[in-house]
Amino acid sequence: MPIISAISGFAARAYGWSAAKIKILITDNFNRADGPLGNTTTGQPWEASRGTWAIVSNQANSSDAASTYPIASVNIQAQDVIVSGAVNGGGPGLSFWLTDANSWWASSANYRTTSYSFSCCGGSLGGSNVGCGSVTTTSYYQRSGCGCYPNAIEAGGQCVDANTLLPLGPLCCSGTLGGSNTGCGSVSSTSYYQLTTCSGTNYITELKLYKDVTGTISTVATQQLDSNTSSFSNVGSIKVSTSGEQITVSGYTNSDLTSQLGSSLTNTATSATRGTKVGIVKTPSDANAGSSLDNFSAENV
Repeated sequence: MPIISAISGFAARAYGWSAAKIKILITDNFNRADGPLGNTTTGQPWEASRGTWAIVSNQANSSDAASTYPIASVNIQAQDVIVSGAVNGGGPGLSFWLTDANSWWASSANYRTTSYSFSCCGGSLGGSNVGCGSVTTTSYYQRSGCGCYPNAIEAGGQCVDANTLLPLGPLCCSGTLGGSNTGCGSVSSTSYYQLTTCSGTNYITELKLYKDVTGTISTVATQQLDSNTSSFSNVGSIKVSTSGEQITVSGYTNSDLTSQLGSSLTNTATSATRGTKVGIVKTPSDANAGSSLDNFSAENV
C-alpha cells in the first residue's frame, strides 16, 4: 500500500471518517421532439444496445418486433441498482446488468389467457330437477260423441234426445288430450332445464424475468400478479431492485409505483454476469402487447 494511502486511511479511521458512495440518479421523461432518444433528462446518452428505440409523442417507443428484444441503455456504473418506468401494455420493460447486446437481464409484464370449463344451465329439457328452472305443460281432456247420455245423438255440436231432439248437454268428455280447456279436466307435466358444459376465460397478468447469456435468451422466472374472469388487471409501472445476486421485481397498477399488484418476483442469479448498464427493453407478450415506456428512472444503491 502506498504510504500516502496508508496514512490517509489511518487518519480517516482516527477521525471517524468513511468513504461515502457517490449517489447516481438517472431520469428521463422523454418530453422532447419525436426522433432519436438522444440524452436522458439528466444528461446521460442513450446507447442503442439492441435494435431501435425512439421518442414518439413524449414516450420511448420501439417499433421493432418484440421477438428481437430491442434495448436502449445507459451506463450507471453500478450493479446494485433500482430501475423503474411506466409501461403501456405487455412487453415494454426494464433491462439491467447489461454488458453488451448478448449479455443482459430484463423484466416486463406479460398478459395471457387460459380457458376453463364449468357446469351451467342449458336449453335442453329433462325429468330431473337440477335447479335450472322448469317448464310446465297442461293438456285438457277433449269432448267427443254423446255416449254419456242414454238415447242421445249429436246434433249441432251438442247432444240431443234421439226422439224429441231436445238438448241434453255438451258432448261427452273423452280420454283424448288437447289444448282447449273444455271443462273435462286436465293433466299437467313439468320438464326441467338440464345442466350442460360451458366455457370461460381466465385473464392472467404476470411478471417475467429474462436473461441473455452469449446470445441465448431464456425466461428465468414468472410471477403471477392476478387472474380473473372479466378482464386483464393492468400493470402501469415496474420497478427492478438488485442487491448482489438478488433480484426483486414489482408491478404496480398505476404509473407512479404506489399501488402494488400481487406479489413481487424474486430470484437469486447465482454466478450471473452483471454489467453496469441499465435501460429499457421490449419483450414479447402473449396478449395486450404494447410498445412504449415513460418516466424512466435508475439509481445506484
